[in-house]
Amino acid sequence: VKNTKIPAHHIVWFLETGEWPDEIDHRDGNGQYNKFENLRKATSAQNAQIAVVDLQIKAGLQAYLFTRKTAGERS
Repeated sequence: VKNTKIPAHHIVWFLETGEWPDEIDHRDGNGQYNKFENLRKATSAQNAQIAVVDLQIKAGLQAYLFTRKTAGERS
């Protein structure tokens, strides 16, 4: 379809399996690493859950870095 963007990982999945995926997850969480070995089928609910966990991890890391930075400034 003209002007339709297709995610690279969907194309990789199709070329390897011959089936068009509804949802794909990156095993390592890196959306830029599209090797077939890093891809797996997922439901929308699974992808949403993974996204929430990713946000929680990022938020925890930011809180940790902020705490270390402010603790260092007090010294």
